[in-house]
Amino acid sequence: MNEKIEYQFVFSEWLYFEALCFRLHNPMRMKSNTVKQLTLCLILVVSSLFAKSQTVSCYFPSEYTADVGSILTVDVKMDSFTNVGGFQLSIMWDTDLLEYKEAILQVDHSELSGLNESKVDEGKVGVAWISPSGAVGVTLPDSTTLCSFRFEVVGDVTGTTPLEFIDEPLERGFFSPEGTDIASTYADGSVMLMGASNTSYNSAPDHIRLYPPTPNPFYENTYIKIDLRQAAQTNIKIVDQLGKVLHDEQQYLGAGLQTIPITKDIFTQSGTYYCLLYGSDFRVMQKIVFIDR
Repeated sequence: MNEKIEYQFVFSEWLYFEALCFRLHNPMRMKSNTVKQLTLCLILVVSSLFAKSQTVSCYFPSEYTADVGSILTVDVKMDSFTNVGGFQLSIMWDTDLLEYKEAILQVDHSELSGLNESKVDEGKVGVAWISPSGAVGVTLPDSTTLCSFRFEVVGDVTGTTPLEFIDEPLERGFFSPEGTDIASTYADGSVMLMGASNTSYNSAPDHIRLYPPTPNPFYENTYIKIDLRQAAQTNIKIVDQLGKVLHDEQQYLGAGLQTIPITKDIFTQSGTYYCLLYGSDFRVMQKIVFIDR
């Protein structure tokens, strides 16, 4: 249905609504079922306008960090999941760095739902979900996990693999219980691989120089030092070993030597964490160890 036809459809509904209002205010012409017709028409108009504005957002919640040899679980989450009858998703990863284990649907589903693992060897897998209620759509709160993918982390200790939404083996999309398409957006993610002996990673040494954090391990504060060739808008994240984001902020850093303080208030318990810095031309990581005294 193109935009002109959609507009005419909603406009015609609105004219019908106006006509019913006219009858409601003219008792000589009003029938006993006018109020029911008016209510139904109003519901149709509101439903049509809402359906046109709804956009489901599908995304990976964070930039994951994982140690080589570990088992990594990545989640696919969504927002604006309202009256959805089903969806299909496919993701892609680097098979040299991640070895696929399984995919798990995390929401109730019908027996028609399932996986397409025909292209796992190529680093691709598809997930199909159908509402367990049949003709009745499902509404879920924002940030609900739709499905999870488990991998064994293999390959180079300093590698990074994207997690991308693609259209094979299943074409991605969301649809209503009636089978009509629902608008949707997709935000890709990535996994940065680390090894037990690795303390840092720098994707662009020509753009940024990375110094060891001082002190490390630490129990009060530690400081990340970098030397930027040119000023850059930088995203700074602190994540744990499962990829959970503890701290996320944006900073504009000038050219030259910069010191970034990492305070103990970010951490809830002792452990190994990662400080990730992202710019348009670089991605760097520092492994830090916090001791809770």
